[in-house]
Amino acid sequence: MKKFWNGVLAFGPLVCFLISIGCMVIPEVIVLLFAIYSTAAGKEPNEAGFAIMAVVFTVMLVVGVITMFLFVIWTIADIVVFCIYALKNPRLDDGGKALWCCLLIALQFFVFPVYWWIYIRREQPNNTSVTYNGVKG
Repeated sequence: MKKFWNGVLAFGPLVCFLISIGCMVIPEVIVLLFAIYSTAAGKEPNEAGFAIMAVVFTVMLVVGVITMFLFVIWTIADIVVFCIYALKNPRLDDGGKALWCCLLIALQFFVFPVYWWIYIRREQPNNTSVTYNGVKG
């Protein structure tokens, strides 16, 4: 069960980022489609359409801002947690620990799932090194 929650921790910032970007882009796409429809139909946009767009735009903007805030907080927490995991990982030498900490800090939510996939999802006994394509290393 711990592996599952570590996976949620690893993939959370990426999901929050995608949701927040989607919430920032979707209202503009809807407005563009609404304008294209109005132009193609030869009608002036009515008051109901503007009211619906105002509500949709506001809700999407609020959700986007909340998920962006959650993304930032989650990313900071992930940096701390995964750097601790890397520093305590017995399968890494000092250079590997430093490299993983630098990668986790610099590339953040792109590297969290990678570290989780390699070192946490397939936890091995302390004396077994990680293998890549059948080659011990």
